[in-house]
Amino acid sequence: MDRRTTLSLEHNIKSPLIIYKIVSETAHKYAKLILKYLLKKSFINSLYVQDRCFKQFFELSTDEDSEKIKIFTKESKVDLCIIVGGDGTVLWCNNLFDNEQERPPFLTFNIGTLGYMTYYNCELYRDILDELLENKDKNIYFEKRSTLLCEFFSLDSGEETIKEKFVALNDIVVYRGDGTHIVSLDVYVNEEPITNIKGDGLIISTSTGSTAYSLSAGGTIIHYDVDCILLNAICPHSLSFRSIAFPKEITLKIIVSADSFTSWVTNDGIKRTPRRSKQGILVTTSDKYVNIILLEKFISVPIKVWRQKIIEQLGWNNAFKNII
Repeated sequence: MDRRTTLSLEHNIKSPLIIYKIVSETAHKYAKLILKYLLKKSFINSLYVQDRCFKQFFELSTDEDSEKIKIFTKESKVDLCIIVGGDGTVLWCNNLFDNEQERPPFLTFNIGTLGYMTYYNCELYRDILDELLENKDKNIYFEKRSTLLCEFFSLDSGEETIKEKFVALNDIVVYRGDGTHIVSLDVYVNEEPITNIKGDGLIISTSTGSTAYSLSAGGTIIHYDVDCILLNAICPHSLSFRSIAFPKEITLKIIVSADSFTSWVTNDGIKRTPRRSKQGILVTTSDKYVNIILLEKFISVPIKVWRQKIIEQLGWNNAFKNII
């Protein structure tokens, strides 16, 4: 159940990207400390930050190393993502890369509420970075998180025309938007019609996303090592609908029914795109993974961390208490 891969750090990390939760003063504080720490490392050639953070980070640098701090673009050659925030910050970082790009490893510091993908205590940032960057004798473990590839299409003249693509780490949601009317969605598995869902919409999630929106909509929890596609409805106009987990090899096709109101599609809650009658999406498992760094000195048994999250934070299988 412990699906981990290793990479030997025979080379130095040279071009990290720092992403932090913009609205958190604590995340801002530790992001600055991490940046100062990295600026002192001679092997760091470039330090990438988002353009909205560039000015405040640039002011921290001296004339000698100011050229190291650069604004991140999709063309930037990044070899490590350092994330300070919560799971939403991890999703945001994944969204910065094109669907064709390989994701560099993620080193995640937790400032968020749940922290299913953010593992490390910010106060230990120096020890953690020392362990990662200075220790060349150990292999580094990566926890592999699967992603979904979503392709937009329109049925023009009876043929599917692909319009746009994106990769989602948590989920792809098709929903009714700001309107009050339910939507009607035709669902196909490998071109075979499986059902029509009438309701507020549906959620297509990874195993990682099974503890997010899908869980709130009554879906099951799936361990993140399981590569699958989870289909769940949002407030279905049916008492019998249950979430279904499909194998990763299948393709889901969702078409907005001819008599339906406009639907909207989001990837990890970040970007919103309308889908009208006879338009839809194709969803498959992407060949791109998000690899989260696990340092054995700090996290020796990842399943213990996951178990702690679902029991302590979600209250999974809590015993009933007699309050009388």
